[in-house]
Amino acid sequence: MDITKGTVFNFIEEYGIKTINNIFEYLPIFVLAIFILFIGFRVANFLSRWLIHISQKSDYIDETFISFISYVVRYLIIFASFLVVLDKFGINIMSMVALLGAAGLAIGLALQNLLSNIAASLLISIIRPFKINDYVSAGSGEGFVTEINLFMVRIRSANGTEILIPNNKILSENIIKYYPENPLRYDFDFKVNYKENIDTITDILLTVVQDNEHTLSTPPPEVRVINIANGYVEVKLCSWVISQEYWGYTLQMNRQCLKALVDNNIFLYQPELFMRGNK
Repeated sequence: MDITKGTVFNFIEEYGIKTINNIFEYLPIFVLAIFILFIGFRVANFLSRWLIHISQKSDYIDETFISFISYVVRYLIIFASFLVVLDKFGINIMSMVALLGAAGLAIGLALQNLLSNIAASLLISIIRPFKINDYVSAGSGEGFVTEINLFMVRIRSANGTEILIPNNKILSENIIKYYPENPLRYDFDFKVNYKENIDTITDILLTVVQDNEHTLSTPPPEVRVINIANGYVEVKLCSWVISQEYWGYTLQMNRQCLKALVDNNIFLYQPELFMRGNK
């Protein structure tokens, strides 16, 4: 029993001393590694924010391109920091690079979507179909572009929600860009009974849009008959408004136009239903 205790104590003493020696041996390396990573992340974030700040302050630097460059710089510095840490632990960096190169095909196939997003980000920064703060309809989203990074585009919609669209999907679909200096056309489409007086409808709707302070006089608003079918006439009201006021104007005009038609006892056509206001 005493021999067993002595053996156990000797084992604990031997390996305890070895463990303590290893901790003291590698502790400076761990501390140095943490310090290198800390500095690397701080420098990467600082340079990234600095580049974006410079692009925002200058009228001659494209913010979209600098945003792409800032992400590249950030990730390159972080990657270099990890390589330095691996080197401090005695890991052969060159052999790892050679191994990554040999496994490049497999990595490329596994990260196909990720790499395609990065390539698409580069194309977006070069051809510049849109830039930060542009109002666009792209992919499955519509709104103001708030960020373009290596992997996705962030869009803030009119109702305040944020839409994240992968870069490769952005370039694979149609992109509609709305210029702030160009007015947008508001359309109000509806169907009425073919017996209704089109001139009366025209006067009612033109009065509504002309009374709105945001309606532009040039081009002038107009009411068009776009289709005559069995039992109904399809009518379109067109007016123009500056792009910044478009969404608020649309919601306001939809309500006012519908109310004006109902208040004036105009038939609104539906396939199996006629609605009449104020009988």
